[in-house]
Amino acid sequence: MLAGLLYLGAGVGAGAGVSTTLGRAAIARSAGITLPYSDPAAKVMDVCAATANNRSSMLQDIEAGKKTEINYLNGALVRYGKETGVAAPVNSFLTHLVKALETGSSAVH
Repeated sequence: MLAGLLYLGAGVGAGAGVSTTLGRAAIARSAGITLPYSDPAAKVMDVCAATANNRSSMLQDIEAGKKTEINYLNGALVRYGKETGVAAPVNSFLTHLVKALETGSSAVH
């Protein structure tokens, strides 16, 4: 499960994607998981370039007023990070931001 989570979620924009991926890589190392690519940040940039015109399912969920999968992606990484002693502040921030968007909080609009 953790290995799959570490591979997902690059489509949040290049800067945030790289930051979240570096956090994922640190969590993977702490859990003894080897990622399927040598440079996680470069992989994120490749995915961002390849999917730049896509509308992510999470954005579509927010626009439709639905709950997203944020707790199962970034939220899970934050929990794994806590269990392994690896901070994941960007993943934590993104989780809270998306959850606020789910509730329609005016603080993020």
